[in-house]
Order: sequence, then structure tokens, then C-alpha cells
Amino acid sequence: MPEGILASVALLTFNGEKYLNEVLEAVFSQKTAFASEVVVIDSGSTDRTLEILASYPVRLHRIPNSEFNHGETRNLAARMARGQFVAYLTQDATPANDQWLQHLIDAFEIGPKVAAVYGLHIPRPDCDPPTRRDSMEFFAAMGPADQPTVRSIAEGEGRQEYQRNEGIIGFYSDVNSCLRKSVWEKIPYRPLDYAEDQAFGRDILEAGYWKVYEPRAAVIHSHTFPLHNYFQRQFDEYRGLRRSIGTGKIVVEFFSVAISRSVCRYLSVKALGCSARIFAASDNLCAAWNSPSAAMTLERRSRSASACFAIARCIS
Repeated sequence: MPEGILASVALLTFNGEKYLNEVLEAVFSQKTAFASEVVVIDSGSTDRTLEILASYPVRLHRIPNSEFNHGETRNLAARMARGQFVAYLTQDATPANDQWLQHLIDAFEIGPKVAAVYGLHIPRPDCDPPTRRDSMEFFAAMGPADQPTVRSIAEGEGRQEYQRNEGIIGFYSDVNSCLRKSVWEKIPYRPLDYAEDQAFGRDILEAGYWKVYEPRAAVIHSHTFPLHNYFQRQFDEYRGLRRSIGTGKIVVEFFSVAISRSVCRYLSVKALGCSARIFAASDNLCAAWNSPSAAMTLERRSRSASACFAIARCIS
């Protein structure tokens, strides 16, 4: 390992020209008390991605698109990394401040059992209201907004707590994350096509390590999809979760929520128009459908979602 490099920022790219300049400008503007490097693995970009990368001092490695795998390609980036810590970003996740990398690395000072750290996602300005609300509420549940939160499976009743709240305790996102390379050498990413980060987060907890949520290490990141793509992404995501971590009951419940949210957006666009006010109103309806009240059972949620989706298809 070259002397002085403490952290490697790993960026995986494929036709990422839209935000890539913005992301790299933010990465190379980081103010840290240590030296770092940027490792990029590109999987066959045909847009301006390679041209943009050529204007920055990155270590570029190119692979055929057919060889890309979410887990294995991140393992490749970790093998290439020369730092003790490897911070992962997606090509559309922009560090929100010049202390992003410092905050990620500082979180490892909490203790030697900290194996990985992940940070906050701030929705982009053009993010639609339902997705914005989902993101903000989800990360608010992770812990306080001004300090790190440590997650682990404690001895005794910790296992029961983890099983009750696995979605929060086990969550990990490679959109914005950092791992300790010495732990990764023992527990690499699984070779998964999807949800490799969720599997990794749970694997390190099961091995007795700690995971930290550091909200001050924030990135600007969100997606706004056309309805069909939105629905397809929800399906892919929860199918990926089931395949990678096997939480069938949790995934079915999450998927019922996703279906009803998709239906609300569909009805809003097709029947009422595509305004922020209508999106917000439909989002409130979605929240009511997915109320945690005793009367709103999983079966009722699923039936409501299925019925509304059928109606939506009829008016398309």
C-alpha cells in the first residue's frame, strides 16, 4: 500500500455523463486530513463518460458490460483500492459538502468493530413528492440527523430486536458507503446482481461487526421515473431483496406498499393531471392505505393495491 493513502473512493460507471462531472468535482473538492485516491471501473460506456473521466486524475479500469455484477465489480474495486478504507459512490450520487469523505472515515474511530459506514441521501430538487417523502422519512428513521448511529446485533435480546426491525438495523446502501478493507477481505460482497449492499450489511452484522449510519456524510441522490419504470424498479428491488437476504414476509409487505404507491401515482397522472399538489394528495392516500393500524392487515393492503392497479389499467 503506497504510503499516505488512507481512503480510496470507488466509482462504478456506465453511461453516466448526466451527473458525472458534478460528482467528480465534489469528490476532488473534499477537504480531508489524509490522502485519498479515486478508482473508477467503467463497464462499457458509449456516451461521454470516458471523455469526462479523462479530465480527472482517476485510476480507470475498463471491463465489458457483460462482466458487470453489482457484488463482484465492487469486489474488484476493493481489490484495486490502495487505501485502508474504500468509499463507494454511484455515478449519480453527489457528495453534499466538502466534509463528506472525512465524516465517513471519522466514523471508523468509534471502534475497531466498525466494519462499514453509510450516509444520508438528500433528494434532488426535481424529485417527485412521493419519492421525496419516502426517502426523507426512511432516513429519519435511521437515527439523529447530527450524529452517527451505531447498529449491531447485541447479545441477549439483540437478536429478537434485529428480527423485529431488520429493515432499519440491517440497511446499508452502496449509493453512499465506506468499508474497512481488512474486514472486506474476510467478508467480501456476495456475487449478486442486485441488493449486494443489503446482503453485505447483514453479513457483517451476523459476523459480530458494527455498522454506522453517519448522516453528515450526505450525498444528493434520488430517482424520478415514469410510472412503468417506477413500478418495474420497485418489483426489481424487492425481488432482489428476497433473493439476496431471503426476508420473504418483509419483502411482500414492502412490495404491497410499493404497488399502492405506484397506483396512486398512476391514478394521479392519468385521471387528474401531473401537478405537485396532486402528487402530494395521492401520496397522502397511499399513506392511509398503508397505515400500521390493526385493521389494515397485510391481506387488505395487498387487495387494495391489486384492485386499484386493475382500475388504473382500465383508464389508461
